[in-house]
Order: sequence, then C-alpha cells, then structure tokens
Amino acid sequence: MAIADTLNIDPFDRPVPGQGMTAAPGSRMWEQPSQFSNPKEAIQYVVEKIDSREGAKDEMLNLLASGSPLESIVNTIAFGGFTEGKWNPDVAELIKMPIAGYLIGLAMKEGIDVTMFNVPQSEQDTTKTDDLAKVMASNRPEQFDKLMNDLEMAEEMPDDVESEDLRMEDIEQSIPQDQGGFMPRRGVE
Repeated sequence: MAIADTLNIDPFDRPVPGQGMTAAPGSRMWEQPSQFSNPKEAIQYVVEKIDSREGAKDEMLNLLASGSPLESIVNTIAFGGFTEGKWNPDVAELIKMPIAGYLIGLAMKEGIDVTMFNVPQSEQDTTKTDDLAKVMASNRPEQFDKLMNDLEMAEEMPDDVESEDLRMEDIEQSIPQDQGGFMPRRGVE
C-alpha cells in the first residue's frame, strides 16, 4: 500500500457495530433447515456432483496435481455446502473424511501424489519416534514389547514371502469386535 493510499483512508468507512444483526431473521441460507441432515446423503450428493460433471472431476484432479492440500479442498467443499444451506455444521464435519477418501481414490487412479495437509511435512512431524517409544514403554509395557517383537520379526522375514496376506490377517484379528453399541447389553446372571 502506498503512503498516499494510507493517508486517504476514511477511518469511519467501517461497518456499524451490530450491522450483521440487521438482516431479517431467516433470510440467510444457513438460517433455514438444511437440505441434507443425513451425512450419507450429503456425501452421495457431493460425489454425484463431482462425477456428473467431467469438468468438476478434472478441476479437482488439477488442484490435487498442482499441490493444493487435500485438507483445504475438503474444508472448502464442506463449508460451501453449509453456506448454501445444503447441510448443517455437524454434517459438514462428518462428511470431511469420506470426501477426502473419495478424492484420494480419484487421485490414486490417475497416479497423482496428494498433499494431505495445509502444513508443510517438515512442520507436521513434531514428535520424535524415540520419545513416543519411551512413553509407550513406560505407560504400556506389554504393548511396547509386542510392538518390538513384531518389528524384529518383520526385519527377519524374507522379502519373497507374501507379507500382505499375513498383515491383513493380523489387522483383522486386532480389530475390536462390535459389541452392539456405545453401552453393550450384559446378560443377567
């Protein structure tokens, strides 16, 4: 900004305090009931909107290929739908992960490396692995020992062994079983 421009600024050229409250109640899109209250329907709407227009899909892929963070794209989609009255803020938060997964899938099909977060990679990893190992060893020694044993076994395993099948079985066994909800029923004794 030039000095002349700074001198010509009118200090009273600002919104009047409370001006945002002067619009008629219910006149803004986000003050109306949302179009989608079910996150699955909102996700389906976004995916269909991207898939139905080839230009939209290409636009998303071009943004990802240019290095735009996926987090920014997903936040923009979620916030845009909220401001248009498509969904409420809760649904906007719930649909972010599935939309991110969908966009990652599109990028993977096209061989595009995705920048996940807004923060550079060097600033994201602030916790050192050694520090985490020390904390885990002191707080959860059994799981730390199991982790160390698994790492040693992985290093000793030959490369020609199909390790993907073994990993899937381990993953399936380690997933907690559904016990019927937040407060599972217990049998009466």
